[in-house]
Amino acid sequence: MTTPADRLPALRPQCAQHGSMDLRPGLTPEQRWCGAWYACTAPRCQTAALVPSAALRAQLAATPAP
Repeated sequence: MTTPADRLPALRPQCAQHGSMDLRPGLTPEQRWCGAWYACTAPRCQTAALVPSAALRAQLAATPAP
C-alpha cells in the first residue's frame, strides 16, 4: 500500500525553522480527500502544510471565481 508521502516525495514540505515535515497520522477520510497533510515534528512547533490532492485541485479549478 502506498501513502501520499510515497506518491509525492518531491513535494514534501519543509518547516522554515526545523526542516523536513512528516505526514500527519490518523487523518479522517475528508482530510485524506483534501490531500497529504504534513506537520513539523519539533516539540511545540505548530507548522503544518497541505499538498492538495488531484481531486481537490480539480474541484477548485471547476469552481467559478467570486
